[in-house]
Order: sequence, then structure tokens, then C-alpha cells
Amino acid sequence: FGAELPYEDVFIPPSASNGRGAFEVSIHMKTHMDGATEAARQVDVGKFKLVFPADACDGVTDAAITYKNPAFATWEEVTGLGAGAYGQTFFSGKVSGAAVRMFSVTMRCAAGTHAIGVETMEHADSDGVSGAPNIEYASSVGRGDTYVARAEVLVKATTQHVGVFAYASDGRAYVNDFTSLGQPAPSLTVQLDS
Repeated sequence: FGAELPYEDVFIPPSASNGRGAFEVSIHMKTHMDGATEAARQVDVGKFKLVFPADACDGVTDAAITYKNPAFATWEEVTGLGAGAYGQTFFSGKVSGAAVRMFSVTMRCAAGTHAIGVETMEHADSDGVSGAPNIEYASSVGRGDTYVARAEVLVKATTQHVGVFAYASDGRAYVNDFTSLGQPAPSLTVQLDS
């Protein structure tokens, strides 16, 4: 499993009463694409755990879940994980692929840089071959240019809007009317005021 986080900065809207910025985290899964049979390339059962900083991000609720892969008839929350973790088990279905979207959730975090990842807890293919690695693979992406175990997202507070205007320092304005083609470009110094 791997988590996909926004590459762009996330801004906290001025209207946010809780001082948190919202963004989507998508969890994708890669199946064993080199399997000898179709059954070996399919995943029938899986369990993952989304991990995040509990002190800066809100816990995941049912209302925050925006997508569960419909190829699986049954999804159940993994209980007893503690603060900073949320898990799901899925079964009664099957998928195969290099980047299958499995689950998406809206996270809400305070201002700052937050490392979020996903732990592969258990999985089984259609042949009944299973594994329980309980590890965060370097398969998550966010602000960086590489896959990492925990990808980063930057949440920023929104600043107050300040009006800014520019004017020429010497009061002149230059309009390009093509009469100066071939001439050196004039320079213009401006000042910014708010």
C-alpha cells in the first residue's frame, strides 16, 4: 500500500473555525503483477493502517471517508489502533494492478509540515497465499520527488489580504507601440505600497 498526498501547499481557510486545513489522502495498492497466474496477481483480502501525527491532525471519522473501492463488498474499520492511526480491512472482492485506488479520506491538520504514511498490515491473493508484513513501505508520495515511507504535506495558515499597487518611481509610464523595435529595452523602477 502507498499513500498519495497533495504536492501543493494546503491552506487553512479564514472561515475554518477549528484552524485546520483539509486535504485528501488516497491509498493505493500494487498487487503482485509478476504472478504466474491471474489468481496470483489478484488481491482478495487486505488490511492497512493510515498513520499520521495525532497531535496535529484530527482522527478519521466515517464522515471523512470519500472513497472505498467498490470491487470489495465488505469494508470494516480496524479497532484498537490508538491515536494517530486509522485502519481498514477489506474482503469479498478482488483487484489487480500496479496502482489500484483503494480508499480515500479527507484529513484535517493544523498548520505545519506533517508526515503521513500507510502500513501494509495483511494481504492475501486469490491462491490463498498471504502475508502480514506490518511495515510502512517506501511507496507514499507527497511534496517530495521520491517515494518514501511517510510523505509530507505542508499546511499553511491563510494570511490577511493586503492590497498592493505599483507605480513608476519617476511618474512616467511607457507603452510599447512597436516604435522602439530594435532599440534597447527601457528600464523602469517601481515602488510597491500597501
